[in-house]
Amino acid sequence: MAVVATPTFSPNGGQVAPASTFTLACATVGATIYYTYGDTAASTSWTEYTGAVTLPSASGSTVGVRAYAIKAGDDDSAVASATFYTVGYSAAVSATAKTVLDTASSQGLGAVTQGINPSGADGASISGWRIGASGTNADLKVETNA
Repeated sequence: MAVVATPTFSPNGGQVAPASTFTLACATVGATIYYTYGDTAASTSWTEYTGAVTLPSASGSTVGVRAYAIKAGDDDSAVASATFYTVGYSAAVSATAKTVLDTASSQGLGAVTQGINPSGADGASISGWRIGASGTNADLKVETNA
């Protein structure tokens, strides 16, 4: 009897912005994937995967997700797991800040260091980015509506 391939996560856990999504895939054609946020034994009482799943929107959350796959006539897959850490800023805010700092650095303002310090709801702003080799020069605050 064949064994169903273990599902894979994309992304495979790690640091993500609040309300990011993850997807699941299984290399076994015709397999059904189930996932859970709990720590219970693999079961079809878990949620059946039907498409991208949105993680909680609260920043600072740690979310563990487990998944397995089944197919009639085959042995169930192993359980895969991924841990997601939601951070208090969005990717758009971070990208905006990086663009500003790259521009400042290219204009000869010295070394640019990144000190991410989320200061707004869901990352409305980032402060603590410094320009200057010593890091003691002026703070740069970047705000967006992202």
